[in-house]
Amino acid sequence: ARCDDGSCALAFDPIACPDGSDAPGDWSQQADGSYILVSCPSGYSRVNSFDGTSSGEFFQEVQQCRQCDVLGQYILDPNSDVCQDCPPGLTCDGTDNVAPVVDGSVWEVEGSTYILQSCPFGYRTYNL
Repeated sequence: ARCDDGSCALAFDPIACPDGSDAPGDWSQQADGSYILVSCPSGYSRVNSFDGTSSGEFFQEVQQCRQCDVLGQYILDPNSDVCQDCPPGLTCDGTDNVAPVVDGSVWEVEGSTYILQSCPFGYRTYNL
């Protein structure tokens, strides 16, 4: 639970940063006094391993909700996915809210990513 100033929000009761802002996420205190990050809000990726994901080897000291870039990323499931770069053809706001740039284009979710399925008449798909 890192704050913007680098301090740990878990050192304070209630869980908060020195500037008064909340540390994002739902935290659960364990019997030994340690905390486990249970979930992150929309627009954040849950990190609890040194590889920057929630799927690597668990390390308590790196737990945090990492915010996705509001101008160029999206995330479908904050508790299992990582922030994805917004593909050409979509506008993204850092959450799971996306909008097609071209009306009539069809995008579908495959795993943790958006994939362009079809384009309207007069357009074609182009793979980079």
